[in-house]
Amino acid sequence: MDKNITKTGGKIRTTASKMIAKISLTAMFLAFALVVKSLISVNVPIFGGNGMKISFAGVFTFFPAALFGPVYGAIVSGLSEVLGYLIKPDGAYIPFLTFSAMLAGFIKGLIWKYVSVKSKTKIRARVILACCLILIGAFGTFNTVSLNRDGVISGIIAKKESLPTRGKLASMDVSAQTAFISGLAQYNNDIITISKVETDASSVSLPSSVVIDGVRTNVTRLGADAFASSRALAEIFVPSTINKIDPSVFEAIDPKTVTIIGESGSAIEKFALENGFAFNVAAIEATSVELSSDNLNDGVFTFSNSDTFRKYFAGYINFMCLGLIIVAGAGLIFVSADLLLSRLEKNNEETEGERSRDVFKIFISIFTSGLILTTINTEILRWYLTAWNGRSFIILWIPRAIEEMLICMIQAYVISILYGVYKSRIEPNPRFRNLIK
Repeated sequence: MDKNITKTGGKIRTTASKMIAKISLTAMFLAFALVVKSLISVNVPIFGGNGMKISFAGVFTFFPAALFGPVYGAIVSGLSEVLGYLIKPDGAYIPFLTFSAMLAGFIKGLIWKYVSVKSKTKIRARVILACCLILIGAFGTFNTVSLNRDGVISGIIAKKESLPTRGKLASMDVSAQTAFISGLAQYNNDIITISKVETDASSVSLPSSVVIDGVRTNVTRLGADAFASSRALAEIFVPSTINKIDPSVFEAIDPKTVTIIGESGSAIEKFALENGFAFNVAAIEATSVELSSDNLNDGVFTFSNSDTFRKYFAGYINFMCLGLIIVAGAGLIFVSADLLLSRLEKNNEETEGERSRDVFKIFISIFTSGLILTTINTEILRWYLTAWNGRSFIILWIPRAIEEMLICMIQAYVISILYGVYKSRIEPNPRFRNLIK
């Protein structure tokens, strides 16, 4: 009886020791992931919101999932999300992103458990990935040809200055493919600023909108020193569309000689009261000014345009054309290099060939779980990011999915190097093996 108790106690102590060892190693990998996430992570704004983050923290969250199983993968991924936010806050905390990260970590461990014992997984994955990359490259090439044929770009790189404005683009007869790419920029509106008012009159009514190349856009800003050339003004009628006002806009005007007229509760009312100007409440009639993108001066008002539409339009073109071609090319190099390494190291089973064979299995596990995470998070962010409200899911998902593929390719090679060290130097050690197995 005493011997049985002793054996049972020994087993409990052994199990507890193994659990402590696994938790300690998991904490170590989590610490590495947090350091990388804090120091080497970049937010990439897409479609007006910070919806894409480039980080290599996944290199270290992989190991708990691969070495200790899906549950550890879920825990370390969830903690990485929560603690990463506490260390380096970025916008509002969204708890659903933590749950999706935990799910992805769990799936990563499950997939690794399956593919790590399947000898043919690598061959199949290589063929599937190569086919996907060829399709991506073909899509990017097709986009480039379509945009050149329709006269939107000339060459393979889009520059903001050479692109048509929103109005000119609307009047062009373009293909469905070009219309799809230009549709990516439809939510990016130009910001129109009144930068200068030149008049000798005592009263002026600011326009509420401008029509540039046939497209109407609200005037929303008053720029610095806009009235520097209009010292004779006694009344200024300001529409409620103007909600951003430079603090120095009225520096050239004596507050005692000018009355500002605007609508109740408007931004200009608040500005006038805070800066000592007389303010009268009145309904302001909406007025508009016809302009050309080549000339933003109508004789009285000079406007400046943020050109936000063309800026983002150029970015989307470069991503959907040259960007896809580069991603496809980099991926095919990745596949070819792995194939070449496998051939060269085929007869050397105990050295770097082991690492080469693991690259694709690692890629399968991290990319599959990453793609699931990207898909779920895209839908979550559609609800939480104001800039993404109402946008098409597929338009938001495509750039995030492609970024995930490219990052996972890089991570797979880095992980394979570290995993190769583990397999050749650490795992064979009996003391370590007995500690965690």
